[in-house]
Amino acid sequence: MRRWSFVLFSLMFFFQQVNAQSTAVSVPWLVVPTEETTRIRALVYQEHYQVVQNALTQQSCEHITNYRLGNMILVEAILFCQALVFGGLRPDIELVPIPNQPRALEILKKGGSDTAVFTFWRHDAQGKMLFVSEAMVGVGEYFKGLYTARSNSDMLTIKKPSDLERFIGVVDESWRVDLEVFNCLKASHSHISSYPQALRLVHAKRVDYILHNFASSPGFLHNAFDTELIPVPGVKVQMPSSLHYFVNQQRINGRRIASALSRGLRIMRERGIIDRAYEDVTVFDHRIDDWEAWGCPSDGVLPSAN
Repeated sequence: MRRWSFVLFSLMFFFQQVNAQSTAVSVPWLVVPTEETTRIRALVYQEHYQVVQNALTQQSCEHITNYRLGNMILVEAILFCQALVFGGLRPDIELVPIPNQPRALEILKKGGSDTAVFTFWRHDAQGKMLFVSEAMVGVGEYFKGLYTARSNSDMLTIKKPSDLERFIGVVDESWRVDLEVFNCLKASHSHISSYPQALRLVHAKRVDYILHNFASSPGFLHNAFDTELIPVPGVKVQMPSSLHYFVNQQRINGRRIASALSRGLRIMRERGIIDRAYEDVTVFDHRIDDWEAWGCPSDGVLPSAN
């Protein structure tokens, strides 16, 4: 009897110490996933495939606590995996590289994959086949910069939205929320077929700018695909939608994945893990708190997914 009293006292003391922690991300081993491994087929953008594959195979995702990785897709892949573990699954994730978001949505809606390791805009959910997770980033919480070439001095000195009339942005026709912003701001834009192509066009000054999430590096410098871009200083563009994970509920493990994802995200939200991760990858970037926000007023009402 004394032995069990001691064990009970020890456990109570332990959990009091855990609750005293400011963040619970440092105790991922409290998660007890099921012993049975669940095979999950998940989409990832082909340009991020290798870095995500390395992150999810080099160690168990629940033990990753560093989100200062400079790559939003990578961070979302880690959060996705962690949510499944917190939700009670032991995921075996098979990554499937895809070229772009339209292809990802097509595959998901046709049942060719269980899910994707990155988020989608709420606008993109159509019909009842897709489970839509809780918002990872809420309406109006996500800001992008007007990224341009270092040498584009005219673009870097704009002061008001109407100044954009003199410049040409670049956007993929499938980036519906970005297109909504361009139309709202009455900004001219060219269409491209891939993200790397867009960066290269801006870098070469064949177009003037791209809407892009703020980089975590000093000066917000974004360096990728042999390009270097910087944002127009003092300006942030508000995105009028929210970001969510999608799961095809008609796949054999679809409902099980959706249920675990939902449970796990609630736990991670309560523990502050999600907000801290997005702060670390500068989706929530306090460096731009006092920058002027451009965009269209949003009442928070978005197209229904049903």
